Amino acid sequence: MIDRILPEPDAKIVGYAYLVQSYKLRVPLPIILSAIGKKHTIYEVDGWKVYTPRHAPKESFYEHLVFALRYEGIDLAVLNALFTKINKSDLEQAIIRQPNSLYARRIWFLFEYLQEIELDIPDLTQGNFVHLIDIKLQYAGPSSNSKRHRIRNNLPGVKNFVHLSDVQKKSMRLSSKIYQNKLWVFSVLFIPMYYFVLQVFYYWKIHKLHMLLRKKPHHKIEWNAGGVLLVKQERFPYQKHTWSTYKMR
Repeated sequence: MIDRILPEPDAKIVGYAYLVQSYKLRVPLPIILSAIGKKHTIYEVDGWKVYTPRHAPKESFYEHLVFALRYEGIDLAVLNALFTKINKSDLEQAIIRQPNSLYARRIWFLFEYLQEIELDIPDLTQGNFVHLIDIKLQYAGPSSNSKRHRIRNNLPGVKNFVHLSDVQKKSMRLSSKIYQNKLWVFSVLFIPMYYFVLQVFYYWKIHKLHMLLRKKPHHKIEWNAGGVLLVKQERFPYQKHTWSTYKMR
């Protein structure tokens, strides 16, 4: 049974959470459970991943199983316990309706792989081979082809010992380490280089000003409150006081 507090008062459990509760499966719960909320955004909170109403599957064990494989990956403990509870003929009919479907083939293969029972479904003779594990969700191992299901079995390990780990959690930890390393490289290398370039640019400006004063010896440099460079011409008898502004390019 699910003993976690729902993320929203009217949230509906889906995927593995629905299957575990509906069939009263005595298995360890997945670390992250799925639910459908009312908000139109996907978010995680307190061991739940909440999806939008458009992600909600139909009320059948097969549709919730497809949802679980699509968004939660493969949980062999839940699947093995579930396959002992469901009606074999119902599963066969669901797969026969769409035998070339990616998730139908995965469910078909997993049932026969875990239960060691062949379903009354003819072998597939067309369609591309697809991987059993979605590498965007979980880490996979070397693959071997199953011609009957046209599936590449890339489960890591052997049948009685398979360790499945979530890609997202490890990639988040790895990306945080990479970010910290990049930040360290940026602070150590780039920032001193930035100040060095600023200093070179500053001295180049000063040199340009001195070259300007050589051409106009009766002028001197002043700065106003806004930081605008003013070249002031010295006053001579019978001459007006003049100002000119130079934009340094």
